[in-house]
Amino acid sequence: MARARRGRPALLATDVGPIIDDAAKAGLEAHIARLEKSAKLVARAPAPNAPDGHFVAPVAFEIGSIASLGREVFGPVLHVVRFRGGELAKVVADINATGYGLTFGIHSRLDSTIDYLVERVHAGNIYVNRTSSAR
Repeated sequence: MARARRGRPALLATDVGPIIDDAAKAGLEAHIARLEKSAKLVARAPAPNAPDGHFVAPVAFEIGSIASLGREVFGPVLHVVRFRGGELAKVVADINATGYGLTFGIHSRLDSTIDYLVERVHAGNIYVNRTSSAR
């Protein structure tokens, strides 16, 4: 997160672009403030030093459940949910119950886990072991 480059999204070097407008930025900041009180901070990038645009620093929180989000969050906020291997079916059900499903990312070395998720998660795009390009 600390190395993520902020800037104009049209530039290939940009990792994190601005939020669409002041209202969206305020909503993300309010969401982050709620998480600061109810979740465990995992990582936070330094505050953006961009003079123009509506930038929010990337941040990651560990939350108790997927259902606790209540709504889809568009911004550089990562929500981490821990679960035991035997609970994977419940996790998939919780994900599918949100009604959201633009993109789903899988990071696993186990083909059986990858196959299980690809077959069951309702998402338009599913990425498997996708990494960012090396710098």
